[in-house]
Amino acid sequence: MEKRIGRCNRCVITFILLSLILFLLSGCMPQSDLENTVYCFYDEYSSYDKVLEQILPSYKISKSNTPIPTLNEGAIAVEVYNSQALPALEYGVAGYWYPHYLATVIIAVDRDKTDAVVTGWYDLLVAGEMVGYPDQHDGEMIFAAIAYGLEGEEFSLKGAAELLAGLRAKGLFAFDSYDQPIIICYDYQAVAMIKEGRNLEMIVPNEGTLAYERCLLSAETLIFTGD
Repeated sequence: MEKRIGRCNRCVITFILLSLILFLLSGCMPQSDLENTVYCFYDEYSSYDKVLEQILPSYKISKSNTPIPTLNEGAIAVEVYNSQALPALEYGVAGYWYPHYLATVIIAVDRDKTDAVVTGWYDLLVAGEMVGYPDQHDGEMIFAAIAYGLEGEEFSLKGAAELLAGLRAKGLFAFDSYDQPIIICYDYQAVAMIKEGRNLEMIVPNEGTLAYERCLLSAETLIFTGD
């Protein structure tokens, strides 16, 4: 069976768009300490902030659990998903976006902790192992990727909700945890954990998943290094 990896663009979930607009139109006054700062997602398994320090040397690079609201508060740029950047540009809350990398939602299985056979989303319900799920800032995007895999492009979120509810009912759901035998995460996070020494098998679910384009959303033109 060919594995399906979708690219999430304008067809985005309504609650993601609404949360973006509510954050960016909150009416906060600009703060001077943000005027030269670029914010990326707070992620212990991401090196994006280190990359930004090299390609944007004239700006201060910082991390935030909620980087999106800081754009309206005066930050130069913030890391977002393409599905957040497109409506922001359309509604005029930002003027520029710079796509930089893809983040694909996968299943990572720690082979030092389990020998469970996992090839897709439904296998999580029968594996009998704890499943780690990311924190809130990534949770809704990963939820959408599961829904896409289980239901296709016209997903309703019902399939993903039933899957996670089933795991919770069995006591196999661990929110905001990367220490479990099975982890739902992004491919770059799994690579970082492998580099730290974990024996992870990276699995693209047979049913399908989503690859998100992640980028910088900016109120003004950014000056990148020439290399």
